[in-house]
Amino acid sequence: MVARIALGESRARARRRKRRLVALGLIVAAVLALFGGVVWLVDAPFWQITSVDVVGASDADAAMIQQVGADTLAHPYLHLFSKRNILLYPKQAITAALLVQIPTLSRVEVHATSLHTLAVAVVEQQPVALWCGDASTVFAASCHYLDVHGVAYVPAPTSTPSAFVTYYGALATSSNQFLTPEQFSTLTALVAALGKQGDTSGVVGVAVDTNDDVRLTYADGFSLLFARSADGSDVLKRYALALTASPFVGQPIANVSYLDLRFGDKLYYKLKNTSPK
Repeated sequence: MVARIALGESRARARRRKRRLVALGLIVAAVLALFGGVVWLVDAPFWQITSVDVVGASDADAAMIQQVGADTLAHPYLHLFSKRNILLYPKQAITAALLVQIPTLSRVEVHATSLHTLAVAVVEQQPVALWCGDASTVFAASCHYLDVHGVAYVPAPTSTPSAFVTYYGALATSSNQFLTPEQFSTLTALVAALGKQGDTSGVVGVAVDTNDDVRLTYADGFSLLFARSADGSDVLKRYALALTASPFVGQPIANVSYLDLRFGDKLYYKLKNTSPK
């Protein structure tokens, strides 16, 4: 048998393969060049964020806000594309990081003011009270500020002004929530109203125990007890009526150790240095 080899055809096929490889190489080179050009363009200095301006924060928080912003911008997308590009910066990620890492902030707004400057406008939490531990431990080692929703959001310094009412009771483990926001709002409104009633120097402590009973402690040593689930207007009315009862007429409420409103129409009280009645 005689084998025939078509040399001309083999050379033509080799040339076509070579042309295809060259074309493929050119395409790959073009893609890489284009990709490199995009990376260079994204990282070009003329639109890189170089400063973060903070509005609405204390000096200490402003420094921390700038650091959180810088840390969030430091890691490129896919390890290639700069997050400092003013058109690509991660606005939502910066906002989320600030709210998580700086619990004293209640609102954050991030926007660009120029090709090189990012502005962060914040609103800081305003404490309305203190939380200082379990209801059975009225002398806690440390206290936290409570916000308007009843969240213990940040430790309070030991020099915290005494103008804050101190709350005691259990917190939700996952959220540091004292009662629910609705319950806390209702209770604080009632506490404010009770603090204006009677001859007292104001409420200084509010303890909510595991039975959902509340003990208000006044600066003069008087305590008022009621069920947290009771209607607030009813508590106010019964307290006002109690103060007109014969045991309390003609003497300051400071002479009373406690007044208990938890048992319907029955009124329990104890005068200081006497037995309960």
